[in-house]
Amino acid sequence: MDIVQTIKSAPVASFIFGLTLATSLMDLMAPQRGIQARFILHPYSMVRNKQFYRLFSAGLVHGDWLHLFFNMFVFYNFAFLLEQVVGGLAFAGIYVVSLAVSSLPLVIKHKDNPAYSALGASGAIAGILFSFITLYPETSLILVVIPIKAWLFGILYLVFSYVAARQHADRIAHDAHFWGAIAGMLLTFVLVPGSWELMVAFLQWKLG
Repeated sequence: MDIVQTIKSAPVASFIFGLTLATSLMDLMAPQRGIQARFILHPYSMVRNKQFYRLFSAGLVHGDWLHLFFNMFVFYNFAFLLEQVVGGLAFAGIYVVSLAVSSLPLVIKHKDNPAYSALGASGAIAGILFSFITLYPETSLILVVIPIKAWLFGILYLVFSYVAARQHADRIAHDAHFWGAIAGMLLTFVLVPGSWELMVAFLQWKLG
């Protein structure tokens, strides 16, 4: 799609995409990673210094190039289309609130741990992805090279994120993915008229 047309049809997604790319790239190319130090989610500092802006600023920086590429790839594939469907205001609400909600459990869990930090837009992007799945559950997504229905992918994603968060087997904030996804789905029901009725109709069709 033409860049100008993309910006016109999805201005909020375009702004978030450009801002996240700009801040992340500046941070990744800076020798001291100063932007990351100011923006990263650091629960210990947040609680003691009331730096609650980090709930949102952490989504503007990423750990490495692969982390940034993967998040922006998923964002590009779902966010622009979603904004065109739900509108800019609803899209902004889903993204921003999902970002905050996905980070809150990490803040509560690690508020007394000065060594813990997290960063990246994964929680917000999970919210966008699950908003899309809520509206288009029968869409086929490509998992590696295998097509899979969006609703089935959503279930597997939630189960995996929940189990992985309990096991603490890696440094990925699976809690953020889980709660960001839940937030995106619930916010869609609240902000997008008719979405709840569509989901009920889909479930009745699948179960009946």
